[in-house]
Amino acid sequence: MAVVGIKLAADLVKEHFGEHVARVAETLLLKGGLQFELLGRAVPGGIGRDLLRQSLGVLVQHNCVYIESAGTAPEPAEGATAREIAAIRDPPSKFHASLPSILQRIRFPKFAQCSKDMFGASGELIADELLANGCQTYQQLVARAVDVSAAVLGSHLENDEARARKRLSRAFRAMAKGNFITKELTCTADEAEGGTARISNLNPNFLLNEEDKNLEGLWRVNYLRYNIHFRNEACAKFVTEAYDEAAGRVIRALFEIAEPFMRAYDEPSSSPVYADAVAEHFAKKAKRRQAKGSAAAADDDEAFQSDDDDMVGGQRPPELSIEAIVKYLDTFSKANPRIVTKGAGEPRTCPYEIDLASISRAMKQRLCESIITQKFGELGARIVRVLLAKKQLEQKKIADIAMIPQKEAREIMYKMITANYIRVQEVPKTAAHLPSMTIFLCYVPYDEVIRLECTEIYKSMHNLKLRTAHHNKTYADLLQRADEASALSREAYDALPESDKRTIEQLQLMEQQIELTVLRMDDSLLVLQTENRAEKPQEAPAKKRKLLS
Repeated sequence: MAVVGIKLAADLVKEHFGEHVARVAETLLLKGGLQFELLGRAVPGGIGRDLLRQSLGVLVQHNCVYIESAGTAPEPAEGATAREIAAIRDPPSKFHASLPSILQRIRFPKFAQCSKDMFGASGELIADELLANGCQTYQQLVARAVDVSAAVLGSHLENDEARARKRLSRAFRAMAKGNFITKELTCTADEAEGGTARISNLNPNFLLNEEDKNLEGLWRVNYLRYNIHFRNEACAKFVTEAYDEAAGRVIRALFEIAEPFMRAYDEPSSSPVYADAVAEHFAKKAKRRQAKGSAAAADDDEAFQSDDDDMVGGQRPPELSIEAIVKYLDTFSKANPRIVTKGAGEPRTCPYEIDLASISRAMKQRLCESIITQKFGELGARIVRVLLAKKQLEQKKIADIAMIPQKEAREIMYKMITANYIRVQEVPKTAAHLPSMTIFLCYVPYDEVIRLECTEIYKSMHNLKLRTAHHNKTYADLLQRADEASALSREAYDALPESDKRTIEQLQLMEQQIELTVLRMDDSLLVLQTENRAEKPQEAPAKKRKLLS
């Protein structure tokens, strides 16, 4: 996966920042952390110092590269020259490219849409500006967003700008409070090149007003927080499909209550939630809907989070009673896979925790079985289900339990063994290791299958990016003429030949379809990459480093 992921990351950097920045990023991804001088020599084809500094500045600005400080240096020896003393006391820092951060750029359209759904048009403007510029100060962000808002609305009146600034300020505070945006660590390319990197961690408290010092510093989008929200949405959708719409409303309420307290993507369970809290949450949403139509709320853009997820068939379902909520929660606690974990106490007063590990395992298994069905048919998926349930079986036992003819089961299993979806464990009965005296047990290397499917998705994304780049290169002259004509006037664009306009429309349609396909593949990646602490072995704590990412 690493090689394919690096190729895809290089494609994304090239698409967003150009060829030179992509070469620097790919070099760091392939060779690991490098100092400034070594990086300049390692870039294929060579690169000038100024261009290298600019490329690193872009990558650091957009959270694609972080800088590792060299740490505390020893005292120089007696008789050392001034140059040796400077080299010891100011050791050069290393630049590291972050592959996960670069691959997050695939989800930028999702981040913007999520911000719009949760915080309105003002939240979308803030997310778009931060995603486009990497990190900005609060003053730069609001000023730019006000200009964009005025350009879209076609109005530059002082009252309109004041209202836009007020809405942006409120959306900014709400996003910071929800941890969707966070303060950035600061370091410049000049300091890193000179070996004097200074990284300060500015953890903000909740914002109070525009004059508050907590607004100072650089702000960026918190990828982790958005990914947690997407994971929760996928879990809620899974439960809705498994049960009904009312069950989906209950589980969504649980997630909306517990989500602000989620701090890691690999948490096995959520914080405790009570049935009374769920009922109160529904009551608050009903009051918000009633107040949503008022002029004051509409002007202030107060109702950030949309309540349209409660709509069923275009109509709002009846409110759920506390008895119905308790019934659903009790059903979830007894289900297989388990949805929630029920604590001790009465049904209305006992705590319920969302079993994220159980839901994630069920989602991954369902997606894996779907991919295997596409590759090897329904019988192949049935064989995998049997092996996942029984762990290890002989070929004859697998055919009997799966109720598949021996010959057909053998053919399917050989194909799956060739594709590394099934492996064979040899258990010799004697020390001679004779085939006739050996038991062959088949099993599914589940973690390897997950990695294999992730690699195939990355490879497909990379191929789609290559196809887009090929078409853009093939029709570069036509696209340039169309851009120049559009910049002049609408009449100049209409004067282009009909064949050229049809070709441009086909290229735009193909690019949109490719982008939608990539986003759908990313939905599958989101499910496959959900890894919980309950599933993975404990690792030794990593060496602490100061990061810019």
